[in-house]
Amino acid sequence: MDKIPFRITLLRAANPLVVRLLGSPLHALLSRDLLLATFRGRRSGRRLTTPLSYVEAGGRLYLCTRPGVAAWWKNMRGGVPIEITWRGRRVPARASVLDSSSDEALVGFRAFCERNPGTAALLYDVEVGRDGKPDEQSLAREVRRSVIVRVEPCDVAADRSRRS
Repeated sequence: MDKIPFRITLLRAANPLVVRLLGSPLHALLSRDLLLATFRGRRSGRRLTTPLSYVEAGGRLYLCTRPGVAAWWKNMRGGVPIEITWRGRRVPARASVLDSSSDEALVGFRAFCERNPGTAALLYDVEVGRDGKPDEQSLAREVRRSVIVRVEPCDVAADRSRRS
């Protein structure tokens, strides 16, 4: 299991406050970078809600973590229905854990590291080039050690299928 950085432990202590803020009219303070994911626990069957960093890329939302740092992603395998509170709205969605060797996982991971350099430096060993962008070799290495989850709000998924 990966060692959980102390700053992540501190952030987790603030989760109850973050959940309340993201579900309130003050959500704009945090909703640019955070959403709430509500899902059923795979073993307990209980409804769980957790705040998660996200990034938007190619019209999709991506969540990233390390397998040993968090376990929430285990509840999002196989296109499971979840609910997200995203930019102040509750939205039904589908979540899928991506194959970490896929092109889509790399796209989501790259976008996540570009958008959240602090989190990327804290959890991932991604070097940054002189241009300020993540190094492609370290991205390719680290995506394989990570968990990338695609989240598609159902209204977006429905729009895609109507266009097909």
